[in-house]
Amino acid sequence: MFLSDRVMHMRPSGVTGGLLLGGKPVFMDTYPDFSLKEEALRSVITDKTKIILVNSPNNPTGMVNSKEELDMVVRVAKEKNLLVFSDDIYDKFVYENGTERTYLGQLYDKTITFGGFSKTWGMTGWRIGYVAGPKDLIHEGLKDKYHVVKPDGAYFIFPEVPGGNGDKFVEKAWQGAK
Repeated sequence: MFLSDRVMHMRPSGVTGGLLLGGKPVFMDTYPDFSLKEEALRSVITDKTKIILVNSPNNPTGMVNSKEELDMVVRVAKEKNLLVFSDDIYDKFVYENGTERTYLGQLYDKTITFGGFSKTWGMTGWRIGYVAGPKDLIHEGLKDKYHVVKPDGAYFIFPEVPGGNGDKFVEKAWQGAK
């Protein structure tokens, strides 16, 4: 990813992942009902767009995108040959009985899913998370951008914080979110 590459985010949203990856965040307005609309999504995609980032349930709105909305994101991503980042950090905070949750990773093979345990299990101060997706996107895609240690025979990797300094990494992310 280059500084000129775009990462599409929904607005409102939390920290901007595009900056963390070295790209430029571009925001898609979801007001007034916080839903994903195809016209709005297409209006912010350019030839420099590389990634669509979806956060559902969304922080800070709590909006849970419908299967139809996620299908639309997949359709547009396939058409434009884009990666999809699915921020599922709040996925366990859906309390509707009988509602089967649809995940973008189930719908599109070029999806990288981000999740974690800290928020779900109330582990304040701990930052324990995971990334899941196709091997070529995870390991192969990260190894040139980050210092990655992958133990032989293991199914996990240990990426180092970009720049080697966690405090500066987080500070940069917050500056981009303002």
